[in-house]
Amino acid sequence: AALVLLADLTPPARRLAPLALLVASCFVALGLGAAAPQLRLALPGGSAILGATLVVPALAAWLLLHRSAPPPSPAAPAAPAAPWHPFVLVNRVAEDGGVWATILALGWCGLAMAVLVAWTPQLARQALGGDHLAALAFIATLCLGAGLGAAAALRLVKDQLSPVWAPTAALAMALIGLDLAAVAGALPPAAVQPLSLSALLGTAAAWRLLIDSLLSAVALGLFATPLLGLVGAPAQAGGGQRHAAAACVAALGIVGALVIGVLARALGLSLAGLFLWNALGGLVAAGLSLFLLPPPLIKRLAARVFRLLYRVDVRGLDNMAKAGGRVVVVANHISGLDAPLLAAFLPGEPRFAADAEAARLWYVRWFSKLIRVLPVDTSKPLAVKALIEAVANGMPLIIFPEGRQSITGGLMKIYEGPGLVADRAGAVILPVRIEGAQYSLFSKLSHVVRWRLFPKITIDILEPRQFHVAPELGGRERRRVVGAQMLDIMTEMMFETNDWRRTLWQALLDARAVHGGRSAILEDQERKPLSFNRLVMGALALGRAVARTTAPGEAVGVLLPNANGCAVTYFALLSQGRVPAMLNFSAGPSTMAAACRTAALKTVLTSRRFVAAAKLDEAIEAIGAVATLVYLEDVRAALTTRDKLVALVASRLPRRLLPMPPATADDPATILFTSGSEGTPKGVVLSHQNLNANRLQVGARVDFTPRDLLFNALPVFHSFGLLGGLILPVLAGVKTFLYPSPLHYRAIPELVYETGATIMFGTDTFLNGYARAAHPYDFYALRYIFAGAERVKDETRRVYGEKFGTRILEGYGVTECAPVIAVNTAMQNKPGSVGRLLPAVRYRLEPVEGIAQGGRLVVQGPNVMLGYYRPERPAVLEPPPGGWYDTGDIVALDAYGYVTILGRARRFAKIAGEMVSLGGVEHEASLVWPEAQHAAVSQPDPVKGERVVLVTTQAGAERHALGVHLQGRGLTELMLPRSIVTVAELPLLGSGKVDYQAVKALADGARTA
Repeated sequence: AALVLLADLTPPARRLAPLALLVASCFVALGLGAAAPQLRLALPGGSAILGATLVVPALAAWLLLHRSAPPPSPAAPAAPAAPWHPFVLVNRVAEDGGVWATILALGWCGLAMAVLVAWTPQLARQALGGDHLAALAFIATLCLGAGLGAAAALRLVKDQLSPVWAPTAALAMALIGLDLAAVAGALPPAAVQPLSLSALLGTAAAWRLLIDSLLSAVALGLFATPLLGLVGAPAQAGGGQRHAAAACVAALGIVGALVIGVLARALGLSLAGLFLWNALGGLVAAGLSLFLLPPPLIKRLAARVFRLLYRVDVRGLDNMAKAGGRVVVVANHISGLDAPLLAAFLPGEPRFAADAEAARLWYVRWFSKLIRVLPVDTSKPLAVKALIEAVANGMPLIIFPEGRQSITGGLMKIYEGPGLVADRAGAVILPVRIEGAQYSLFSKLSHVVRWRLFPKITIDILEPRQFHVAPELGGRERRRVVGAQMLDIMTEMMFETNDWRRTLWQALLDARAVHGGRSAILEDQERKPLSFNRLVMGALALGRAVARTTAPGEAVGVLLPNANGCAVTYFALLSQGRVPAMLNFSAGPSTMAAACRTAALKTVLTSRRFVAAAKLDEAIEAIGAVATLVYLEDVRAALTTRDKLVALVASRLPRRLLPMPPATADDPATILFTSGSEGTPKGVVLSHQNLNANRLQVGARVDFTPRDLLFNALPVFHSFGLLGGLILPVLAGVKTFLYPSPLHYRAIPELVYETGATIMFGTDTFLNGYARAAHPYDFYALRYIFAGAERVKDETRRVYGEKFGTRILEGYGVTECAPVIAVNTAMQNKPGSVGRLLPAVRYRLEPVEGIAQGGRLVVQGPNVMLGYYRPERPAVLEPPPGGWYDTGDIVALDAYGYVTILGRARRFAKIAGEMVSLGGVEHEASLVWPEAQHAAVSQPDPVKGERVVLVTTQAGAERHALGVHLQGRGLTELMLPRSIVTVAELPLLGSGKVDYQAVKALADGARTA
């Protein structure tokens, strides 16, 4: 170390040089103390040498201090008395957390130093069998190593003092200590006759121990030297007290090590065990010394550790720069790793807004150098003002809008606070999505997802967003608008960061990898659950068989009920790049045959058992004239052992090894057919992207979790039943119970109760039927009931709320949009509306003559179909113009984005020059006669242009009662039907919608009569 002082050192290193000498000198002093007995026993006149080693240094120190002491200055003011009691001194210094941590690290250094100096010579004598000179050689090696370590610390100092090498040195000390313990434990008992130093150096074990001793001392010198510099110069104010406290703690560590070592040896602990415990102490010191590093270094180190353990992938870092000076970062909160991850990978030094109580938690204070917290006392009304001022002054702020870790895996309640801070500070919102951390041991989702030791984590930083709020809005109204936009930003973030540009087959394999191949995912009336592995295996086996008679990209008809076999068939076709065309078996023989011609189907898959049970002989005859019928029973019987083995082996392969079908996300994935409620059915061609995007759009708003069980009785030939009842739950890991018919009003509530279903889909008509037959406790477990396809009546909501204690969440969709466009959710629900538009759905309202409120809804988005197959042009794709689809629905949107359906454009009657909604007539009739079903149609009228006819199941319905109701609500008398036709039941389509063509025929027949 003295030689190093002569070299060219940086100014910080020069200031550290005396402390480096101090570290080396401490080691030498300890070594001399340990060597003194060895000298006495090993050399002639050892007693005199021992005395000299004690007396001479003491006399030399006294003389040096006596001569260098400055004369007292009478003019100098008296310095305040320093505490003389060591405990008082240490307690005073401990008030400074950073210095105290450094001093504790030096205390461990003294402990480890004492263990090495005291017990390494013993190891040389007892384990190696060396003499006293051999022990002296080991002590000299330790002293040399300490000097080299101190010298290395000086050479590594650059611009400023830093404990950057402390964790590395402590870790090296621990690893070397483990090697010392291993060597000591493996050596045989020493010989009776001691070996000379020269003889000892002829053994490999001695050299190994010497090298370990040297490196251990080097590591300790490298560890202690910078830490002494961080304690401060003794000449600084309070520096003497800090160094005195460090000396006290180090001395305590030395004495403690000697006492503990003697006691441990007395209790029978071997030298190997003693060095093992010392090494474990080094591991602890390595971890704790990380807290001594400066914040930028801790940030870089944390990032490297996260990348090593979790393969962290950060995307969109350039968006942080785009955000500018005023930014509020909002992120989802799915694990305890979220804050450290953002602190490690987001550039700069952003602050985390945290509750004052949380900021005082011990682990938050421990990580204060990495996670910088801005405490907020939520009990004070002006607490948010401090956050607003901080952001306005250019401090990047990170807030978790959910306010807690998610226990569902999706978004939970979104607080308005982050939005208000950004709005009032004139800042932008920077959305950040953390994905993958929910599978780590630090999440609260063990009951929802499968934990993994080190899952891959992705951090997506999206482009900055701004709020668009009318300047005149204020107070609570502004809070509501900002809160709604904040939720939109979060849900859009959840959707945009998902990979929706992939095939459904790839998505199925991904879902299996995430949720586990043995997880049960499908069940039907047969009560034989299908796991992911069995679903993939069955799909591969059946797909290979169907592929022998079909071509890649070919559309193949599927005529099957809701059952496991239908799900396997659907994914089997996708696995081979074929396109399932879902045929509506309730549509009638001629309509099914027409659908086959429209999609140019050559092959239709069905089941003899299903054909017999559903009495579809006429339909089979009509389809057989257009396409080839293939029965699944025959396909299964034709499967060879080789087919089954190949499917079994392939189904167990990782997704990256499975051959992918010749399809892309933009290729057709499914053909559905419009309901035909108002015209001839058309083929709707949906791509993989359409269906994938739509299920992820819904998933961004609704927390579907693997602990749910979804009951689906809606037929999968309908878009609602296909996406909501099959694709969405399977790809989200939600177990689904498939039931073949929604018309079994008594059986379905019993099955919902028996299975413990938590999610159910239905239409108003079906839900009314279930409500009449169900016991009040049948729906005890239901979290969500989603309704679509037709307007939900107020009476239906009332019955479910009062009888079953649950609410109906109404949504809106069309087959052409895969199908969901808007949906009410648990967080955002407005009865009477169909909810808010899904993420990534763009819209415009086109004016309609005669309608002042709202307009014709035209939408665009990743869920909008590829196009139509029309009967007059079979299998010729007709894409929507410019990607925009005209829904044909007249809707209105309120200030918060809730969509209200006013009616179909075709379902308006023009009476006396004014537009009257037939859907509105039905709604008013349901308020007068809530127990009945109603359908309104129009007929030509020679005087007023058109007239309204109401077809109802209400016995004795009279125009007078409805007219009084309309007058009481202040509605136009043009809504009063010209006539009312009473029927036993309304004709329905298989999807649950009213068959308006049949209703119009009933009305026309009644008029003719």
